Amino acid sequence: MRILFAPMGYFLAHLTRCLAIAEALKQRGHEIGFLCVEKDQALLAHNGYEAFPVYSPAPDDVVAFSAPYHYQKRYLGAVFNKISEKIFKIKKMIEEEQLIYQRFKPDLVIFSGKLTVPFTASVNEILAVGISNLSMLVDNQPACNVSSDVAGQMTIELQFQKELAPLLGHAVLQSDKCQLYLKLIAMIVPGLPVFENKAALPVVGCPALHFVGPLYWSGWDAMPQPDISKYRHKIVILVTLGSTFPFPALVDLVLAAFCGDNYRIIINMGGPFLYKVTRPVDNYEVLPAICLRAFLAISHVVIHHGGHGTTMEVLRAGLPRVMIPFNGDQIDIADQVEKFGCGISLRKYPADVSQDELKNAVDKVLRNPAYAQGAKRFKDELAHWPDSGMMAAQLIEAHYARAQQALLKHSHSSQSA
Repeated sequence: MRILFAPMGYFLAHLTRCLAIAEALKQRGHEIGFLCVEKDQALLAHNGYEAFPVYSPAPDDVVAFSAPYHYQKRYLGAVFNKISEKIFKIKKMIEEEQLIYQRFKPDLVIFSGKLTVPFTASVNEILAVGISNLSMLVDNQPACNVSSDVAGQMTIELQFQKELAPLLGHAVLQSDKCQLYLKLIAMIVPGLPVFENKAALPVVGCPALHFVGPLYWSGWDAMPQPDISKYRHKIVILVTLGSTFPFPALVDLVLAAFCGDNYRIIINMGGPFLYKVTRPVDNYEVLPAICLRAFLAISHVVIHHGGHGTTMEVLRAGLPRVMIPFNGDQIDIADQVEKFGCGISLRKYPADVSQDELKNAVDKVLRNPAYAQGAKRFKDELAHWPDSGMMAAQLIEAHYARAQQALLKHSHSSQSA
């Protein structure tokens, strides 16, 4: 098969999920291509993949406009509700995808977070598979209270659907053939059935679900590893906030709360976000890219945003954690972590969390062994988990074969009619 991966823009979590599966599919003899942002083109070429650079909305725009309604108003002012062509350039995204389908001629498209792809693939009669966790809210609820304003209930997913129809054509999208391709989309879930919370996904309805456990790209092992001698006799706090908005304010909060010499703070910045070192304390380090598993092995507690990939890796490490979820699936995931007794969620907007609240929460999960015991349940299960990338590759192959049979059956039925 010729398989085209379509991860969402600048966000490393989506790219590396795809890379974990691409590695396995490549080993099984498939030809692999990637839609990507320009900055990832060299990485993909280095790993032997054909890469097609495409436009993607700026990460700050995506994060801000997927934020809860009240946060949008606070940070975006008068333009908070303008999720439109002006910001996301949906028409440009569709046109580029259509052109690359013509060039690469994929048999299958695998997308992660790139919301135009299931529709453009189906319109072009190309089978698709998605990668997504199920802890994903379909309403745009803020972290600490429910918005009563109708405008606050419009998510990026719903807005994309609204704008896609006139661009691709209402009649085409509603055609039997396009609807069949949409219904044949399956989802690879990089998590555990016991942990995932929702039974349906936005955008593509209720697809077939395949749970494969945490997807791990082998390239992480080549990232910087910790110098263990630096962390002896210290309480090591790993801070990894992914695409949380605003990133710098949260880092400042952590550094202010844990400024003592007995702490060593490791700040993992993630993809597109930067943190300028401004505080005079010397008990922390800022690292743009790390081998997360290696740093988890020397950490005592993790502070993070509730992103799904980080959540799975912290469960695998069996560490307690404190979460500051910001929007959407982060809130849902944080609720699950608390439900299973693996950590504490500070259910507030990041800007509203105080130093004392953060410090008290970290002290609590460190001192109460129940949190580590809750995480150990998942650590023990994941220790015996099979290769998730290879499992996903085999499931994708099987799904493709079944989908081809369904298309053939539909074709025969149409001819008979």
